[in-house]
Amino acid sequence: MTTSLRDQILEADDLPEVDEAVPEWGGLVVRVRGLSGTDRDAYEAKAVALKNQGQDVELRLQDFRTKLVVKCLFDPESDERLFSDKDVAKLGRKSGAVIERLYGSHSAFPA
Repeated sequence: MTTSLRDQILEADDLPEVDEAVPEWGGLVVRVRGLSGTDRDAYEAKAVALKNQGQDVELRLQDFRTKLVVKCLFDPESDERLFSDKDVAKLGRKSGAVIERLYGSHSAFPA
């Protein structure tokens, strides 16, 4: 029996990922994985707030890189997410250069 096009699309493993060594963390290797459409929408929705009945837009940029990085870092061996959303403040105290590089790794994935 042939699998329908719909089923082929839904079964496709389409989330990009790359394993990246972090010299500042003793050369540890982390997996940076792209977000699903739902996860990306949720992340972006939290970064913007409409005020005054939609007349004003507030950008919520506090820790926006770190918030994305905690969602995208996985253990290459177990394939489990390394950090929870509760770890944003702790991870945010790590090197800004590392966070920027890992954020950039994710941002390099096609949207």
